[in-house]
Amino acid sequence: MKRLRQRSKQKSNRWNKRRWQPSQWRTWVWGLLVSLLFVTGFLTISPVHAQTSSLTPVGQAPVVVDGHVVFSVKNTDNLTARERARHINSELRREIERATKRSEQITIEVVYERKKDLVYLQGQSSQDKLITVTRVDVTIPNGEPIDQADIWAEELQQRLRQGQVERTQRYLRQATLYSVIALGGAIALQIIFQIGTRISYHRLKQWFEYSTNGFTTWEKPIKFFWHLGCFGFRAGLWLTVIYYITNLFPQARTVRYGVFNALTSDVIQLGEGRYSPLALLLLILATVGLWFGTNAVTYLLRVYVFSQAQLERRVQDIISVLFKYIMLFLGAMILLQLWGIDASSLTILASVLGVGIGFGVQNITNNFISGFIITLERPIQVGDFINVGDLVGTVENIGGRSTEIRTLDQVTIIIPNSRFLESEVINWSHGCTDALEPKKAIDHWKSKGIDLSSILYQPEVGPEVGTYCQIPQDHGLDKSLDITQLLDLCKPAIENGE
Repeated sequence: MKRLRQRSKQKSNRWNKRRWQPSQWRTWVWGLLVSLLFVTGFLTISPVHAQTSSLTPVGQAPVVVDGHVVFSVKNTDNLTARERARHINSELRREIERATKRSEQITIEVVYERKKDLVYLQGQSSQDKLITVTRVDVTIPNGEPIDQADIWAEELQQRLRQGQVERTQRYLRQATLYSVIALGGAIALQIIFQIGTRISYHRLKQWFEYSTNGFTTWEKPIKFFWHLGCFGFRAGLWLTVIYYITNLFPQARTVRYGVFNALTSDVIQLGEGRYSPLALLLLILATVGLWFGTNAVTYLLRVYVFSQAQLERRVQDIISVLFKYIMLFLGAMILLQLWGIDASSLTILASVLGVGIGFGVQNITNNFISGFIITLERPIQVGDFINVGDLVGTVENIGGRSTEIRTLDQVTIIIPNSRFLESEVINWSHGCTDALEPKKAIDHWKSKGIDLSSILYQPEVGPEVGTYCQIPQDHGLDKSLDITQLLDLCKPAIENGE
């Protein structure tokens, strides 16, 4: 039986260790935000995506060879820049495939037809017209289309030959070998990093447990950012490996460029402006980061600033709520301005949301407003013993929408905040602070001149001598007394001061 109990206890301990803790999901959310921002920034500053649709000036479109941007073409009288670039890219892919099958080296030559005053580029072996160079494409000061064609021919020929080399069997074998080496190195680095993090985290815990420095009060924030940094390192490591491997193969590089090009294309209309899916995704991530960041800063202020200043709980709650919502409002306005979104364009959305609040979620809004009023007026506080209708218990937590009360039976009940303003609430702790706080009662003016040393005297004993609660006792009071009825019977005597 003892072995069975020990096994069941070990299983329960393992289950408790595996349970998802609140700090873990916060770390994962922050890690996801950091990873997505890292991906976006890494792809944005990379040379391959230095000229994408969102970064290319209006009226221009990039000419791409295997995911590499070579140059940009502009609008003409007959075709738009996108149509020209789409046709040129398809012709260049055919040229590479044709030359690779024939095992011929690609050579680009410039052709000038004087009668038509036409300049274009063509493949020497295929004699196919690849690109027509017009005067609007000239970027050389005081230059002619023939001069621009010479520059484009050299750049395009270099890229096409590189793409032809990357499709050979020898290059593919080398790229595969480099990919395997990169994966193996990443796995080895991941294992070393995992071992190092375990050892360093163990020493960090010992440092906080056995040291008496001033950093012990910052234990939770330091551990949180430590976990966040570890998560960011792992995400950055594998994202770098994935980027490196996809950059070795032309087909993978083309797919990666297409995905990023789709994300950065301005296809979503909001008011008078157009935005890309990536820009809106970053706006959403920034908003989520603003929410979590504001909560974190508010928590740090409450724990490490307000508590050290010894402010009252009521003042702490009021300042924290005001600071949180002011920072959220200012942060949201700054984000909208940074993304170039006019707040006036959201008036329709705000009106629809207002109608929805008025009809669909009026109870939720009522509870939030009630929670704000309770925070300001403080008719009840955490730790108060109250009576709301048929419920009697101690206030454990006052949230934005609801309040938690722990009854005498040690049952937690969640009550909407609006109920505290719409119904009668008896606060037995209101005005009786002297009875609940012995320290204040001792320092009260009525106790001056009275010697309480004999009552409050506690002999100095060693740690081996217990002072209270040495043996668990069960007097069975919960079975013999109905506490709810007992309070009702005692209510007249309490009100009359008997």
